[in-house]
Amino acid sequence: MSSDPVVAALDVGGTNIRGGLIDSTGQVLYEQLVPTGSEDPGDPGFRQGEALARTLVSRGGDSLVGLGVGMPEVVDLDGRLRTRDVIDWDRQPADQLAGLAPSLVVESDVRAGALGEAWFGAGAGLDDFVYMSVGTGLSYSHAVSRQVRAGATGGAIWMGALPVAAGLPGADVAGMDLEQYSSGRAISDRYALATGKRLRTTGVFDAAVAGDSLAEEVVATAGRALGAGIAYMVLLVDPGAVIVGGGMAGASGDYWDEAMTELRRGLAGRRSGPLPVYQAGLGERSGLVGAACAVLEGFQSPPISEKPSPIWFEG
Repeated sequence: MSSDPVVAALDVGGTNIRGGLIDSTGQVLYEQLVPTGSEDPGDPGFRQGEALARTLVSRGGDSLVGLGVGMPEVVDLDGRLRTRDVIDWDRQPADQLAGLAPSLVVESDVRAGALGEAWFGAGAGLDDFVYMSVGTGLSYSHAVSRQVRAGATGGAIWMGALPVAAGLPGADVAGMDLEQYSSGRAISDRYALATGKRLRTTGVFDAAVAGDSLAEEVVATAGRALGAGIAYMVLLVDPGAVIVGGGMAGASGDYWDEAMTELRRGLAGRRSGPLPVYQAGLGERSGLVGAACAVLEGFQSPPISEKPSPIWFEG
C-alpha cells in the first residue's frame, strides 16, 4: 500500500454500490462492486454499504486517512440524509459508520461526482460547470472555482423534479417529473407500462436499436425531455459547461441525439455564447473518486489542470 494518504470511498447507487481505495492523485488502488439489493428502496438498513465500508477500511491499513460516502439522497450541510428515496436506511450513515476511519464525510452522490470531475475529470481546468448524474435517478450539482455548491440547506440537486415538457407521450400523468420520465428507471417503467413487458433499461435501449417501435419512442422521448430539462437548467444557472455522468452517460440509440437536439432548440437565441457538453472524464468512477476528494479536501487543494479538450457538443 502506498505511503501517501489513502481514502476509502463508497459511491452508493440504486443498482450497485461501488467501493474503492483512492490515493491523493485520484488513482483507484482497489475497487469492488456489490449489488444494492432487489428491494425498492434498496439495501435495507444500509447493511451492504456498511459491510463494504468495513472491508475497505480494513484494506486501507495505516495509510488510511478517512472514509468518504456518496449517497443517492438529499444530504444536508451536516452530512445527514433528508430523504429515503433510494436507500432504505434506518440509521444515519454518519452515525452508523462513525469511528470506522480517522475522518468521515457523507455527501450527496451527485455532489461527490461533481467534485471528482472538478479535481481529476472533465471539469479539471473549468471555472464553472454543471454536473448531471443520469442513471437510476437524475440530479445535478453546480461547481464554481473547483468547489461544489450545496445550496443553503444541501438541497441543490433537484434537477429531476423539473416538470416534463408538455406534449410528450405520457407526460400528462399528474405529478410527472423529469426523473419519472427520463431516468434509467423511468425508461424501464415506461416501456413496461406501454407493453406489459418488463425489461432492464439496457434491454429497452437494445430493443430500440433492434427496431422495436415502442422502445424507440420511449428512448427518444426520454431524451427529448431530458434535453429540454438541461436547457432550462442552463438558462437558470448559466454555467460555462455541462458535464454528464452516471450510468446512462454513454447510452446508445437516440437518447443523447434527441437530448442534444432539444438542448440546441431550447437555447437558440437565449444564450450569447457556446455551451460545451462533456462526458464525465472519470466515467462511472466520478462519484467514487469524488467521495474520496470530499475527504482529501481536508488535506490538500485540488491540482492545477488545463481546460479539457474533448467536447461532446458545442452550439
